[in-house]
Amino acid sequence: MSAVACSVNWSTVYQDLEQEKPNEAYLGFMQIYRENYDRNFPKLPKPNHKISSKKPWMTPGLLKSCLRKERLYVRYKKHPSVENKARYVAFRKLFTKLRIEAERRYYEDEFAKYSQDMRLTWKTIKSLIAGSRVSSQIELLKTGDTEIDDPEAMANHLNEFFAGVGESLAQKIPAGVKSVEDYLDPPQRDSFALYPTTPQEIIDLARLAKYSRSLGPDEIDPLVAKTAIEPVAEIISAIINSSFATGIVPAELKIASVTPIFKNGDKQQMTNYRPISVLPYTAKLMEKAIANRLTAYVEKLELLSPMQFGFRKQHSTEMALIKIQDMITNAIDKKKYSLGIFIDLAKAFDTVDHTILIKKLSNYGVRGIPLEWFKSYLEARYQRVRCNGVLSGCRLISYGVPQGSNLGPLLFILYINDLTNVSQILKLVLFADDTTVFLEHNSLAELENQANCELAKLAEWFKTNKLSLNVSKTCYMSFTTSKKKKTGTEFRLFIGDSAITRVDTAKFLGVYMDETLTWTNHIKIIANKIAKNIGVIRRISHVISPKIRLNLYHTMVSPYMSYGNIVWASNYESRMHCFTILQKRIIRIIGGDSYYAPTNLRFEETKIMKFVNLNKYFTGIFMYKFMNNLVPGSFKNYFVKVADTHRYNTRAAGGLFRQYARTNYRKFAIGCRGPVIWNAIPTAIQTLKTLRLFISSWKAFINKSA
Repeated sequence: MSAVACSVNWSTVYQDLEQEKPNEAYLGFMQIYRENYDRNFPKLPKPNHKISSKKPWMTPGLLKSCLRKERLYVRYKKHPSVENKARYVAFRKLFTKLRIEAERRYYEDEFAKYSQDMRLTWKTIKSLIAGSRVSSQIELLKTGDTEIDDPEAMANHLNEFFAGVGESLAQKIPAGVKSVEDYLDPPQRDSFALYPTTPQEIIDLARLAKYSRSLGPDEIDPLVAKTAIEPVAEIISAIINSSFATGIVPAELKIASVTPIFKNGDKQQMTNYRPISVLPYTAKLMEKAIANRLTAYVEKLELLSPMQFGFRKQHSTEMALIKIQDMITNAIDKKKYSLGIFIDLAKAFDTVDHTILIKKLSNYGVRGIPLEWFKSYLEARYQRVRCNGVLSGCRLISYGVPQGSNLGPLLFILYINDLTNVSQILKLVLFADDTTVFLEHNSLAELENQANCELAKLAEWFKTNKLSLNVSKTCYMSFTTSKKKKTGTEFRLFIGDSAITRVDTAKFLGVYMDETLTWTNHIKIIANKIAKNIGVIRRISHVISPKIRLNLYHTMVSPYMSYGNIVWASNYESRMHCFTILQKRIIRIIGGDSYYAPTNLRFEETKIMKFVNLNKYFTGIFMYKFMNNLVPGSFKNYFVKVADTHRYNTRAAGGLFRQYARTNYRKFAIGCRGPVIWNAIPTAIQTLKTLRLFISSWKAFINKSA
């Protein structure tokens, strides 16, 4: 397409752009682009082999060889001579060798292809174990007492269900007594500017996009479009700039193609399917361009709450986990009573009110044509569902931020940003719509009283902002030491007239927290998941090479050991021993060794870090980020540097002071453990210029010291 696109005449498109008609310009662009795309990248017909097999790795050549093997076997049985037997046995050996090699090569290619996609990796594993590909077809859906099996009818019902969820929930939310403006800070004096994009920026955005082959409503393969972006970058940037200048978003860029993905439970119930939305390719580029501009503006003016950890540079779930652990251990260390309340919102992204969002954007300084652009972006959005290859009709989306978009998450965290203005007492930790409330006090009675008063304020904010609070799934924990837990501390907490359930374990950002912060439940749950995945790898190890086994370790085992490790694995060694055993088990499987074979050499060969060193490794990385101002603002003054207390050139001048801790709960927190680990790192590694250099050197140092 590159050579062809260079000679394409875009004059009609440019004419529409000169007349400030971005909608017509995009339609004209797509018509010409589509013609060249179809000519240069025609859809390949599906193979129609006369001989078929359920084995995905079975090639037509192997199938013919299989039939020949069967014929030789029949001939040998009918005429059992030495010569016929020899022919059959020789060919069977050759066929078996070729079959095993074909199977191994097929699955190595499949696992390599989906190394970054856990869902497709599991799909491939299931096909290997089951002996055939796992079908993603929907056979039947139930709506009330009616059963539907027609693909078009199922697509339309799913579309109506997905599109109507936000609207249905929003209409059930009672009106608040306050106004949106009551919670907002004074309007920003600065204004957000939509500066134009360039062809080079479009090329860079395309190249930096994540790997995907999912087709949107435009039926353009993102991987193909990415490779052929340079010849059309100029015209695409011109269309986007026209949209920025006029405040008009082309209608075709506001249509999403939705694929229903089964979660769990009954496959015939629509509630058990999750919608995955894909937008047109050009829409992704435009959204990324404006998201970069809005993010830069928001970060420059520091508009977002420091307690919002979602979808922000230098922020992550790990940082949010560290923050909540710090709050809890600090309260325990000071002998205070504390509560953690885990707020559950029903379909939060889907119930966002567009009118309220526009008000908030205006308050943050988005005015004039940029504000008109966002109005155009949110209004008249449509989606259609693809079910079993059949498309539904288009359905209007009246609520929510666009799913599957680059801009949606940023708009949502701006929408929920003023939640932290509700209370001066509550400490909130936010990760997009995951909201955790923390409260501490010396008095049990006063803690309960304050919690109920502040929860009423929170409930009022949710009503005013049209977000559906799911009280039945909202819960709380009373954090305490193991000794105090025996006496029991029961609170009566309410949101409205509904009581909040007390739990002893709650899932927060993928990590299971318990009241005494021993992480016992989390350790047990992920150890079971790791053991299951190791069993799966062992079952298929005979058809995959050691290299693929190692890749599966990094895909199916290592993430469980690493995720949140910095908080839950800072613990007693006895609680962590199960992971050492599991890691040795998978190392032996990777190397094809016996059950009791030594593992030290395998750890060196595979360059896998032993589990006992992982917590030290992740803690060291966090400390480097702190020392080099790469952490969120809420951590900026978290540690005291020795160099800040005196000017003498001592050996400890580059170190940190350890925070005081009365209990082991606090000693395990990074505020105490972090400085100890940092001060033990060689100065040559501490002073490396980049995070990448530090990580590689720090990892090598730990592995060498192990």
